[in-house]
Amino acid sequence: DDEKKQQIRVVLKDSVKLDKQRMQRINFLSTASAMAEERARILIGQNIPMILSTTDLPLNTTPGAGLTFCRTGSSLSVENPTPYIVRLTKQIDLLPGKESVEQKTDILPGEKFSVALPAASADNVKSVRLHPVTRYGILITPYGTQL
Repeated sequence: DDEKKQQIRVVLKDSVKLDKQRMQRINFLSTASAMAEERARILIGQNIPMILSTTDLPLNTTPGAGLTFCRTGSSLSVENPTPYIVRLTKQIDLLPGKESVEQKTDILPGEKFSVALPAASADNVKSVRLHPVTRYGILITPYGTQL
């Protein structure tokens, strides 16, 4: 109804066991008001990502620290061996230097992927700087790691 608040509660079934975080999306779509018969109706939808976590998994405020990186030729391999979802901006800075590459923003537990490095600087890359975000999408202090 117009001007009223609604609260949504999501409950996981007992049969679902989580040993690592999972990402799910919830879709919301508004319904037209019954009072708006003679007015234009606008339906609003939202697609919201949710991170599901078990209570057995301790809170980790720096899940990106568990990522592993390996440079092979002109490719950078990224792996997340942790049970946590790592949220980053799209940018990975290549150090030393001022170049960067783009990658995906949500790295799921156990996921492994490669990013192509610029050919001119592939051999010079010694470390990378990540730009992590909180589970709410707020940018926090960047940190670097050696290759």
